[in-house]
Amino acid sequence: VIEGLSQGGAARIDGRIERVPPAWKVRDIDLGGGASTAVTIPWGDVSTAYYTTGIPNVETYATIPNYAASVMRKTGPLTPLLGTAPVQRALTAIVDATVSGPTADERAKSTTRIWGEVEGDGKRVAARLRTPDTYEFTARTATEIARRVCDNDVESGFQTPASAFGPEFVLEFDGVEREDVGRA
Repeated sequence: VIEGLSQGGAARIDGRIERVPPAWKVRDIDLGGGASTAVTIPWGDVSTAYYTTGIPNVETYATIPNYAASVMRKTGPLTPLLGTAPVQRALTAIVDATVSGPTADERAKSTTRIWGEVEGDGKRVAARLRTPDTYEFTARTATEIARRVCDNDVESGFQTPASAFGPEFVLEFDGVEREDVGRA
C-alpha cells in the first residue's frame, strides 16, 4: 500500500483505467450497521470487474473515518511527494512501529463486509456480502481455486474467479452470506 501512495487513485471510466485523485469520490454506504463514509480507492477490482462483467465504469470504495476522507482529499496535491525515498522510508518505519496484524482470536471473531452496486438504464441493484475473516477467507478461496485449476475444472487463460467458476462461487464457502438490499 505504501508503495502505491504516490500513484493516487484509479477508476475505470468508459472502459479505460484512469488516474483520479485520492478519495476522488466520497459517499455513504450501509454495510449492514448503518451508513459509513466510503472513499474511492484503487483496488484491483477496477481492472477485474470489467473483464468479468463488461461494465465500462467501475469505482471501488473502502470505508474510513470521516476525518481520514477529508485528509485524503486535502493532501491529494502532495501525492507525488509520497513516492520519494525519504517519505517511503518514514512511512514504512511508522507502519512497522505502530501496525500489527490481528491475533488468532481477533481473526476468529472478525468478518468482512462488502457492498456491490450496479446502475444502468435507469435501474439500480445492490447487495451486501459478509465473509469470514479476510485472511482465512482468502486462503480458503485461493486453495479451492488452485485445486480446481489442478483438476482442470476451468478453461485455461486469464480469468477472474467469477468468470472461471460463476458469479455464485463465493457463496459456496461456509460463513458467506449475501443480502440483496436494493432494486430500483
